[in-house]
Formats: sequence, structure tokens, C-alpha cells
Amino acid sequence: MSQLGRWVTSALCGLVALHLLGCKSLDPNPELKDPIYKDLSTIQKEFERKLKDEEKTQEENNKELAGALNNMDLKVARKKISNSSRLITHYRQMAAYYKIRAEHRRVDGRRAYRVAFAAGNEWPNPAEYQAYLVNKRLRAAPQNWSVRVPKLTERYVAQAPEPVEEKGGK
Repeated sequence: MSQLGRWVTSALCGLVALHLLGCKSLDPNPELKDPIYKDLSTIQKEFERKLKDEEKTQEENNKELAGALNNMDLKVARKKISNSSRLITHYRQMAAYYKIRAEHRRVDGRRAYRVAFAAGNEWPNPAEYQAYLVNKRLRAAPQNWSVRVPKLTERYVAQAPEPVEEKGGK
């Protein structure tokens, strides 16, 4: 029994040593570890989903236009179709844009991974991801000045003036 225990212990030590000393190899799909690539892919899929939903809405609006009876219904249906067409164009463009950006990031990520792997550096670079998040937040910030800066009336609450005491009379 003790000989079996020694054999099991030596086998476990050997496996742990092989695991710790095992050679590292290149990851064939390093982009799956890249948070920027994941985010770009998620945004692309979100725009594709919005595009499908808006195309369904467009079909419903076309049916509504076909069933319109008076001028007001026609005007409302045409307005809905116009807005829906504009959104479809926007969603299609954004889906294509994020698809291109994700593909570009995938290629650049693979190249950067190989360079970092050869140098023994950490990849993906956390500083690059933090810069990406800051840039994303700034791009999404409202462009309207009144939204970004609070108004003077909102910053200060009106208070009654304090009474001024007169010192010594004449």
C-alpha cells in the first residue's frame, strides 16, 4: 500500500512538473481574448438585429399604407415609411462599419499578439483597452452644450439675502 502511495505521489508530482514546465504555443484565435474585438462584434450584431427589426416594421408600414383610406392616414403612413427607410439605411451602414472595424481589429490583434508573444509581453494590453473605453465614452457623449454643462440656475439655489446690520449711528 505504501509503495502504491509513493507511486501515485510521484506520478502526481511528475504531472505537475510537466504542466508547469510545458512549452507555450501560439493561440490560433487570439482575437477571442481581445475585449475590443468582442465589443466591436457585439455592437455589429446589435445593429444587425436592429436592422432586421426595422425591416419588419417597414413591411408593416407598407401594409398600413396599402390599407389607408383617407389623406391623413396616407400622410402618416408615408411619414412612417420615410422614417423607417432612414433608420434602415443608418442601421445597414453602421452594421457594415462595425463589421469592417471588427475585421480590422482581428487582423491587427493577431499581429500584435504574435509580437507580444515573441517578446513575452502581456496581451491584450490593458492600457489599450482603457483608452478604447475612454474614446468610446467620449464619442457617445452628447454634443449639445446645454446637456453637458449645467445651467447657472440649476447650480445655485436662490436664497433670501441676509439682513445687513447697521453699525453705530450718526
